Amino acid sequence: MSWQSFKAPDVTPAEVLEFYARRLRHEGWETVEPVEQSGSATIRGTWTNPGWVLKVSATPSPGSRAKGLGTDEDSEYRLNLRRRVTRR
Repeated sequence: MSWQSFKAPDVTPAEVLEFYARRLRHEGWETVEPVEQSGSATIRGTWTNPGWVLKVSATPSPGSRAKGLGTDEDSEYRLNLRRRVTRR
């Protein structure tokens, strides 16, 4: 599956990843790559459960400051859900 993009108004990239980390842990997913900053503004993490791998990446929306909000509290995030390949 390819990446799917979403917008999250009034939410920071860190809050997006905190939501997924908390929700996925509650649903029994395991952390593969812990939530961490990548580059200057991207935050990402990777989780797995039997049969699936989910990657989440979030950045501040490019137009947040331009809209007069004065903050980077609008986010764009991407999800990539794919089948987990197990080697035998």
